[in-house]
Amino acid sequence: MYIYYPSCNFMKASPATEKKVKAYLKQRFNIGHTKCCRFENLSSLKEFTALTVCQACNEEIQRKEPTIQRMSIWEFIDQDTDFIFPDFKGKKMILQDCFRDAQNPKAYNAVRNIMLKMNIQIIELENKKENADFCGLLHYEPKDNKLKDVWKQYDNCKLSRLPLELQTQFMEEQTALYKNNLVVCYCNSCLRGIKLGGGNGVHLLDLVMQNQ
Repeated sequence: MYIYYPSCNFMKASPATEKKVKAYLKQRFNIGHTKCCRFENLSSLKEFTALTVCQACNEEIQRKEPTIQRMSIWEFIDQDTDFIFPDFKGKKMILQDCFRDAQNPKAYNAVRNIMLKMNIQIIELENKKENADFCGLLHYEPKDNKLKDVWKQYDNCKLSRLPLELQTQFMEEQTALYKNNLVVCYCNSCLRGIKLGGGNGVHLLDLVMQNQ
């Protein structure tokens, strides 16, 4: 049995797509959904496999109830042989892997399978899959020594606590890698960071659910 954990952040960012996801799971597979993972009582859901779209949800479930089985929504959709994928006709898109999924090959491999099924030509970054080094303001490894020195002046505090101007500079360094190409993310934090840096980003789920 499965239970879907909707992402609070994704619901805020893409409410229409989130409704499509819930309808798809309910109508096709009779899979229900929970409320916020931080407040949900997980003890009664140990017999379910948790379907997650958010890395933070995945981490929270593992922390609170490590015995619960977890699967990314990407794996679930990838194995659905009847899913109707939109056709992007070979359009080139950069794929931004998430640092928090660097040790989750099932997720990042499923992401690539889905993009290929949507007829997307994937442009890979150098730091990809298990070598991913980006998660927006939650994890960033600056390349410019000047940026590194500025960060040290703030005792290397969390990026999200730096002045907005500096946050933007860090994210602009990252988005410079994309050279104005459309960037596909499967992480809310990655997407927020890309948009902060002026990049052209889109959440994979928004692409996947276009025909639903």
